[in-house]
Amino acid sequence: AVMLCTAQWTVREARTLGATLRQTGERRSDLYGGFADYKGTPRTAWLETQIASGRYPALYFVDGNARPDYFKQTAAERFTEWALYAVSLCLPYRNDLSNRFFDAWLTGQIPVVTPDIPELDEPWAQPHRDRHFVCATGYEPEAIDAAHARALELFRAGGVEGVMTRHTLALEEHMLHHRIARIARLIQEAS
Repeated sequence: AVMLCTAQWTVREARTLGATLRQTGERRSDLYGGFADYKGTPRTAWLETQIASGRYPALYFVDGNARPDYFKQTAAERFTEWALYAVSLCLPYRNDLSNRFFDAWLTGQIPVVTPDIPELDEPWAQPHRDRHFVCATGYEPEAIDAAHARALELFRAGGVEGVMTRHTLALEEHMLHHRIARIARLIQEAS
């Protein structure tokens, strides 16, 4: 399997918009995230409970009718929305590392992840753990809260340079063309 990547911004857009990250100022501390509503899945059930509790006011569902509206926004509007927040939540659908992780990096955020994402145990991720992403110990709100608090500490400690480091990581290693090149190498090796 090949990991997902950020794909909602082109490399050109990412470079241009990334240049604005130094001027974004103070970011919101709420745990941010918009999620597809995969009805009947454990992820959706967990999100429904957390959203209904009011504990995480910046988490929301992007339903089938709203999803196209998000992509009617310009690339700059979408990027600016992400860049309003310091930390976002990245939940797996089926133990996968979602696009959200790399979108978070591209916009300078620190993602909070859950412990059931095997790709984050691979060597590429180890130098970034507890630096550019934080893994919660579980799905309990207390575990998510602790990871969120740690991510906020890391974000503040890293400042603008941390934002730019995460942006550069995504831009130089986790864009769509990087994954296409990886797929091409795998096909070539298999043949």
